[in-house]
Amino acid sequence: MHITITGRLGSGKSTVAKMIAADHDCIYYSTGTAMRELAAERGVDILTYNKLIADDPTEDRKIDERTRQVALDNREKHMVFDSRMAWFFAPDTFKVYVTVDPAVAAGRVHIDPRPGEPASVVELYQELEDRSRVEQARFIKFYGEGADYYDLNNYNLIIDSTNRTPEEVAAAIWSACEAYYADPQANARLELL
Repeated sequence: MHITITGRLGSGKSTVAKMIAADHDCIYYSTGTAMRELAAERGVDILTYNKLIADDPTEDRKIDERTRQVALDNREKHMVFDSRMAWFFAPDTFKVYVTVDPAVAAGRVHIDPRPGEPASVVELYQELEDRSRVEQARFIKFYGEGADYYDLNNYNLIIDSTNRTPEEVAAAIWSACEAYYADPQANARLELL
């Protein structure tokens, strides 16, 4: 059972992915961690890094190929992928998109900031929106229109975390995933908005 979780920045996808992995003895894999490490190696924040690599697919392709290979190497194991694009590269996964009100997302990130993020909620909100646009444009440029992670038709489950706790979101994802793997045709698409 493989689950790929993506979503809006600040939606809580990383928190939820880690919860699912811990609660259900799954391997946790995050491409965001790899991206932050690469940005730090260059001495820049994640938004700047995204802009730097916008015209050079080399870094993305390294991460994407690694994601695909990790999925293939662990076919028989339970895995949770916390990644903007794992749904596109990891074969045979239950694809989840976590949405959230952008203002709520900025407030959440502001409470638990990462190094290099703006201190102001307003600036943070703008950075999250800018980063989303830069990433989306880069993925479409490199991989085509089918790589639009904002296209909700790409997912088996769309869940809104605005008014749900991380525990509620994690439980709903796991339940929907189990139903999907029990009967993929009957449970191919679900929206919890």
